[in-house]
Amino acid sequence: MAPRSGEPLHLLGISARRQNRLAEAEALLREAWRRQPEQPEIVNNLTALLCSAADHDQALNVAEAGLALHPGFAYLHANRGVALHGLGRSAEAVDAFRRALADLPQLEMALFGLASALEALKRQTEAEPVLRALLDAHPDHAEGFNLLGRTLAAQDKHAEAAAAFQHTLRLRPDHAQAWTNLASTLLKLERPEEALDAARRALELTPDNALAHNNASIICQELVRLDEAIAHSRRAVSLDPENIDAHWCLGLQLLYAGHWAEGWEEYEWRWRLPFHRMMAGPPVWSGQILGKNALLVNTEQGQGDSLQFLRYVPLLRPYCSNLIVRVQPSLKRLTTAGFPDVSVIDYEDDIPPVPFQVPLMSLPHILGCDGEDSIPRQVPYLHSDPLAAERWRQRWRDGKSLRRIGIAWRGSPTYKRDHLRSLGLETLAPLLNLPGCRFYALHPDIRDDEQPLLEQFGIENLSTELTDFHDTAALLESLDIVIAVDTSAIHLAGALGRPAWVMLPFSCDWRWGASRTDSPWYPSLRLFRQKAARDWAPVVAEMAESLRLV
Repeated sequence: MAPRSGEPLHLLGISARRQNRLAEAEALLREAWRRQPEQPEIVNNLTALLCSAADHDQALNVAEAGLALHPGFAYLHANRGVALHGLGRSAEAVDAFRRALADLPQLEMALFGLASALEALKRQTEAEPVLRALLDAHPDHAEGFNLLGRTLAAQDKHAEAAAAFQHTLRLRPDHAQAWTNLASTLLKLERPEEALDAARRALELTPDNALAHNNASIICQELVRLDEAIAHSRRAVSLDPENIDAHWCLGLQLLYAGHWAEGWEEYEWRWRLPFHRMMAGPPVWSGQILGKNALLVNTEQGQGDSLQFLRYVPLLRPYCSNLIVRVQPSLKRLTTAGFPDVSVIDYEDDIPPVPFQVPLMSLPHILGCDGEDSIPRQVPYLHSDPLAAERWRQRWRDGKSLRRIGIAWRGSPTYKRDHLRSLGLETLAPLLNLPGCRFYALHPDIRDDEQPLLEQFGIENLSTELTDFHDTAALLESLDIVIAVDTSAIHLAGALGRPAWVMLPFSCDWRWGASRTDSPWYPSLRLFRQKAARDWAPVVAEMAESLRLV
């Protein structure tokens, strides 16, 4: 061996890395590379060492210097990909990994790296076949199965994802992240008890992992074990005080459990979530007296949320005499009728210049509404056109002995939990077949596949006459009762002070609480709850029996 050979130093560097003496290993490998730059394995091992130490800038510099001398060395292309991916340059990393695979199609690190980079770019459909090729060639690759599970879950292939995570755990029973991933996937498969077992296993392995605690909190909330959910969320927040998801979950759980003051405070974290965006422009009002200066009140989230929280608008009058309320177009006429002393605009109108704005659902927090007693419960706080309501009553003048019931059986399909709250009309047959009742569909968008069922049950389709919530409010004023799932029709009935019965899923929205049969928000409502997830039959039977007795 030549005196200036770098190979002994190369071997010593590899040995030092295996013993986790990383600084010493780097120094040895750099000197070995200096002495023997024609040896690509040396510069490749130095690049790999720097990547493992997360020194991706240096790793990229070394890799590119090495490739200038050895442009065809596949391992070095792969390690360059690792460095690029570590720097967040995943699109470039994809090219680097593909270059390595052009020479070595089964190279393990290049296949896994390519799939990881594609996942980071949200190109899961491309990542999946890469991972299957990896696992065909390397069937004991636990991280590959875990990444495959994440890729499948992102494509809503939850059963396949669960199988992939379970395979990971057969290979690596101590893989805490795979237990957490499995727990999330089992929850999506509506197997919450199994999901909680998996989440607890993850926490046994990593008791100080904020993500694992947040995951467990979501599962406990789904099981309506609110004390446990809140405890896990608090732990997640304590471990990671800037964890947006943990704060958001904690806020919802506190409100669900009726801990209003802290719940509203945590609820403000919603503005840091990617799917919540506050309107750009003027600063947020914080409770100061504005006098004649204008205040823009912005509705947010769904139409039901707007209907529920418009009750807070009158509480703003001592602070500001010039209120502008911005609502969804479907609510403009109704809001104008309910608040004649307020300027009402909708999302399609130009926004006038204002010094301050405030999100509607932030008002309880800003106004210090810290308990159930602080909820404005004066109803009705919205009103329909009396003449329009009277026209509906005149329409019903024949057959006065019938009980006239408005019905809504589904919510918006864009809501991610809609499959838990919505149901098919056939499920309501015991209710719809009751004698002496006449049912009216409250949906403005009856689907073609629903029309035969409306005819079968004698439900009157009024969809062409319900152009907005003002029209629907006039209709509700003329009916005896509203029966609906948790959707905007219920909030409208409650805001009008009309009798309404709500069908609630086992794990329902926070605003209905965990177990009560009445609502602090709407005195005219009665709540009917599932005793078990997805089991509507007892709820419908209870409502049918109650309707017989009314």
